[in-house]
Amino acid sequence: MKYSYNEYIGRETVQKEYKGFTLFKKCLDFTLDDCEKYCESNKFGFNRDVLSNLDAYLTEYLPRYACGFWNAGIPETEFYIGVNDYGLVRGIPYCVDVGSSSLSDKITVDCLRKIIDSYVINASKVSFSYTVEIDWIDVESPPIPDQMNHPEYIRYLDAKNVFIEKYNTFVKMYDTWKDKYAIINYRLVDIFNLVPLREQLERFIHASDPTNPVVDLIASNFQLQYMSGTEMKDHKLDKNSPYYWVTTFKDYLIDEYRRTKPVFHSEFILSSVPFNLIISGDMIPYWMHSTQNMTLSVLRIVLRSTISEPNTDFFYNVPGVGKLQCTRTMRMGHPVCLPLYELDRFKVPI
Repeated sequence: MKYSYNEYIGRETVQKEYKGFTLFKKCLDFTLDDCEKYCESNKFGFNRDVLSNLDAYLTEYLPRYACGFWNAGIPETEFYIGVNDYGLVRGIPYCVDVGSSSLSDKITVDCLRKIIDSYVINASKVSFSYTVEIDWIDVESPPIPDQMNHPEYIRYLDAKNVFIEKYNTFVKMYDTWKDKYAIINYRLVDIFNLVPLREQLERFIHASDPTNPVVDLIASNFQLQYMSGTEMKDHKLDKNSPYYWVTTFKDYLIDEYRRTKPVFHSEFILSSVPFNLIISGDMIPYWMHSTQNMTLSVLRIVLRSTISEPNTDFFYNVPGVGKLQCTRTMRMGHPVCLPLYELDRFKVPI
């Protein structure tokens, strides 16, 4: 048997569960630049991540669904990884390099039994046994994409270019603003004594009070002497004192500095696109045609047991949480593994 990419293989049922395979973001140790490079080259470099994510899928989901199937009294069940909730085949991507093992060599029946036996607890005193069957189903490579890069990545690059242009314009405005008001970092005596700071102060006084005696003083060779805050206290209140004007001027500049500070309002809302393209598996058609020795497959796990009727004998261990219990049932027309305490709340029959 062989599937086609995006082939529809039917709906989920109470006996059949689908899980689309994705790469969990928390398991990926990549920067945004790394993800951009992968989206640019269309090269696949995620074997280690595929294996770690498969392990997470099997450890998290297989015990839960085994528990749910068996509590529902279903003796034969199927669990698929690589098929999404709509029954569309997407597959698990993997690159079999020369000398490396295939996924079928790494995920074995013994491996799955060990997971189930480690995480599923059988509280029944009745004899119980089960078997596990693994089937790796090849998925035909999807058609070659029409574009060299994924359309969403192209849209991301266009949006990024617009964002960078706006950002660069903002940086120029910010630098201009910072240079314009660099004067506020100077001491009061420096503002009065240093050219061209003195010239700015002179223009300010002349515009505010052109007949003030400090206008003539600042036009002379007079040099302002340093005073402590306590000494300057009375001078700052005297409008005919140079200390009043240099203090007033600096306060005015500080107000202008705060009022005119440029603010960057734009947001780059598509910044997560490169991550999401890799995580979701939407890059599969590009990987398959740009990377040698790429494979695409679906993992089908069949569980057969001696279960004959519904029960409440099985629990599954959730690390860090404890024992939980669920059953496989239908809710709102969809098959789910529902916690047993939810059954009473929603009046859902087993």
